[in-house]
Amino acid sequence: KPGPVSILLLYPNYGVSVGDTITVRGSGFTPTENTVQIGSAVVENLSSPDGHMITFQAPAAAGLSFVHGIKIYSATVTNANGQSNSISFGYR
Repeated sequence: KPGPVSILLLYPNYGVSVGDTITVRGSGFTPTENTVQIGSAVVENLSSPDGHMITFQAPAAAGLSFVHGIKIYSATVTNANGQSNSISFGYR
């Protein structure tokens, strides 16, 4: 049985603009069909050939941020193994 989904780090994780390339490092990622959610923005069908890294382009910020006026959101990875811990992610 695969281990649980876990995010170790996500970078860059602050001052990000839409379209920037983001890397997620962690464990429990599946070869295909990983979903990254940042706030209520979702990026689907992401691959992770090694199970430890996902790269994607930052989507438009969506949903409620933690602090009004500062675009900081919760980011998670979900796949067939479950949902990861959340990590903070900030847009410029």
